[in-house]
Amino acid sequence: ERPTQIKLVHDYVQTNFVDRGMCADWSIHDKEDGNPHAHIMLTTRAIKKNGTWAPKQKSTYVLDEDGAKVPQIDSKTGQQKIGARGRKMWQRTTESYTDWNDRSNAEEWRANWAESCNQYLTPEQQIDHRSYERQGVEQIPTIHEGHVAHEMGDRSERVQTNNDIKEGNRDLSSLSATIAKIQEEARKLFRQIAELTELIRKRAQEKAEAKRQVEQLAQTGSAEPTPNVADNFLKKLNADKAKQAKPAPPEESVAGDFLKKLHSDRSKRQAHKY
Repeated sequence: ERPTQIKLVHDYVQTNFVDRGMCADWSIHDKEDGNPHAHIMLTTRAIKKNGTWAPKQKSTYVLDEDGAKVPQIDSKTGQQKIGARGRKMWQRTTESYTDWNDRSNAEEWRANWAESCNQYLTPEQQIDHRSYERQGVEQIPTIHEGHVAHEMGDRSERVQTNNDIKEGNRDLSSLSATIAKIQEEARKLFRQIAELTELIRKRAQEKAEAKRQVEQLAQTGSAEPTPNVADNFLKKLNADKAKQAKPAPPEESVAGDFLKKLHSDRSKRQAHKY
């Protein structure tokens, strides 16, 4: 709604620019084409408390890593230069009176804009000022279309390029979801392998114990061992064989299903283009 948009831009401009001493002139443009946006013009030169313009630049001393002033050295004598009035001379540098025009501010202002917008957006609509690469998102950025391309629609090369990019991003999104499912299948398979490995280890121990008891019985001539490890081992072994004789129905491959669907969708889109 327009009142919300006005409040959003006003508060953002006030906090990020006006409170720092800048003069701001802003407006909201909305052609009702789904792209409302704000234009903000700012001063880069400060105004003093008395209403006069502050200088664009100021001179400051050059400081070393310890914060001490760096002397001007006479190349002939190797000593610090002395001025006409007998004062020691120090290196000076010129810098902007404010940092308002520093490009490094762009990162902070973009981050603050995203934070301001997200206060009014639902969790599904949240925006991020960082690039997809910095977010770790496997997605291709679209290009700026401009009002001419927007009005031309699908006849515009830039619009067609963006349509292709969006189509590719849909494939990437679907692929990412499929990869996550495949990774879960892999983790499940590793767990099954670990369980089977542990079962084999236990059966090997039981087999060794059963063999040891049989050999002990043969040496002593006893007919009733306590307990009968051999019988227990054979029962467990037969139970394992029975499970293997009735394997669970194989699960469909997520990766295989995805690739089939992907090829089918691409074929349909290609056929539609021609």
